[in-house]
Amino acid sequence: MKKIIKNPIFTLILGLIISGSIGVLAYSIKAEEIGYTPKDKSWSVSNVREAIDDLKTNPSGAGNINLSGGKYILSDLPEPTRDGYRFAGWYTDSELTNKASSDLLVSSSTKLYAKWVEAGTIYVSAKGSDSGEGTKSSPYKTISKAINSAESGYTIRIGEGEYQLTPMEGRDVASGDGIYDNNKKITIIGENEKTVLKYDGALSTKRDANAISLKNSESVMRNLVYEYKPGKSNNYSNALFAWTNGSVYNVFFRITGSTAASYLYYNSQSGKNNIVNCTFFHDLEKVTSNYSGNANYVNTATNVNTNPTSTTTVVNKFGNSSMTTQELITASKNLSAFSNVGVYNGTYSWK
Repeated sequence: MKKIIKNPIFTLILGLIISGSIGVLAYSIKAEEIGYTPKDKSWSVSNVREAIDDLKTNPSGAGNINLSGGKYILSDLPEPTRDGYRFAGWYTDSELTNKASSDLLVSSSTKLYAKWVEAGTIYVSAKGSDSGEGTKSSPYKTISKAINSAESGYTIRIGEGEYQLTPMEGRDVASGDGIYDNNKKITIIGENEKTVLKYDGALSTKRDANAISLKNSESVMRNLVYEYKPGKSNNYSNALFAWTNGSVYNVFFRITGSTAASYLYYNSQSGKNNIVNCTFFHDLEKVTSNYSGNANYVNTATNVNTNPTSTTTVVNKFGNSSMTTQELITASKNLSAFSNVGVYNGTYSWK
C-alpha cells in the first residue's frame, strides 16, 4: 500500500462488522496517513477514496473511520465494500444503533462504524424510509431507491401498500419510466393484490412516460398490481413495455385515465419481452397500436384484444371502469373464461 500524503488527520481501521450483531469483531491495522482539506461543510475525499480502494482486497473488508473534530457531509465519504455484504450506512456507536446524520458535526475525535447487511435482497415498505437500510427491519420507502441501490443479481421485495411511482430517467434522453431496471439483472417481487404500484405518466417531463422498462434480459417483475395512467400524446410514449427484454409474471395491470395505452415500444430493436400469466383491464376498453417491437404473451387475460404474438391469450369483458381495482381483481378471479389464464394461474399463481 503506497503512502498518499503527509499530515495525518484520521486513520482507517479495518474491522469486520457482523451483520445483525452488536459490536465489532475488530482489530487494528495501521493504514496510510491521509491528508485532510477543510471545505465549507465538506471535505476532500480523493485521497481517502484511493486508500479505501487499496483496502478492498483485504479479506476482512473495508473498515471503520476515525474522524477529527469538524463538520462532515456523509455523502462525501467513500463507500466501503465487502464481499457478500451491502454497506448500510455509518453509525456512531459500535452496537450500530445510532445512525450518523447526513450533516455530521464532530466536536472531538470520533470513530464511525460501518454497518453491513447480507447482500442480495432489498426490502421496500410503504411505511419505510429512504434513509433506512433497505433491510427487512429498516426498509426503503420507494421502489426507485431500491432499484438504484441494487446491484446486478439482487432481489427487491415490495411489501403491502400503495406506491406512487416517480419517473425513472436514464434509459435514454427521452425516457421517464415508472419502473426501469437500470439495465441491471434484478427481480422485483410484490405480495400479489396487496402490493399496488401507481404511475401517472403526466409526471414525466420527458417525451416518454412508459410503465415498465426491463432492459436487462434477465430481469423479472412479478406478483403485484400496477395501475398505469398514460400521460402523453404518442403511442410510443404511452407504451406499457418500452425496450423491455426481461419477463413479467402474474401482474394485474389496470390502465386508467382518458388516454389509451399501447403495449410495445422498441424502435427497430430485436428484443422480445415475455408477459406470462398477467391480467389486463383497460378502463377505456381499447388500446392504441404499437409503435414497434415484439412480445410473447403466454396465458394472459384481458378485456381488450392486444393483437400480440401469444400463446393462449383470452379476451373477455369483465367489470367496468367504475369498479375499484380490487373489485376488478375479484371479478377476473371468478370468471370461468379465465380459469386457466391470468394472475391466478401459472408458476407464480396468486393463491
